[in-house]
Amino acid sequence: FDVILAEKGMLAEEYGVRLQCMVDGEKLGFLEIADLYTLMGNALDNAIEAAVSEPVPEKRVVILNVSARGQILVIHEENPCAEKPVFVSGLPLTTKGDTDYHGFGMQSMRYIVEKYDGAMKAGWENGVFSLDILFPLKKADKT
Repeated sequence: FDVILAEKGMLAEEYGVRLQCMVDGEKLGFLEIADLYTLMGNALDNAIEAAVSEPVPEKRVVILNVSARGQILVIHEENPCAEKPVFVSGLPLTTKGDTDYHGFGMQSMRYIVEKYDGAMKAGWENGVFSLDILFPLKKADKT
């Protein structure tokens, strides 16, 4: 997981976005490497891309928290997002014009979350996009 954070941290820095993380990476050990990379890579790529569009440089911040709360592993990500996304079936539609090649990241994330008996919710309020992913800890305890 450290490799993903390092890679996305460099990407964020390149685009003038601050990446704030509080992550208990050991708790993510139950995820297959490809699933972890797809899940977190898509989440952070989307967040960084949205944050770049924030007109106020000081507000270009992506927040990622991964922690255990009772019997639940909680992944929370938020980023600035000026325009409210259009949501279909709980997922935001891609803002890129070419829907033949874009718009599958969030769907693949949902598939991975459900594969591990988790739940995912995306939302938007007051110019902030948020993503919450929950996994039962009993599943995570197999690490």
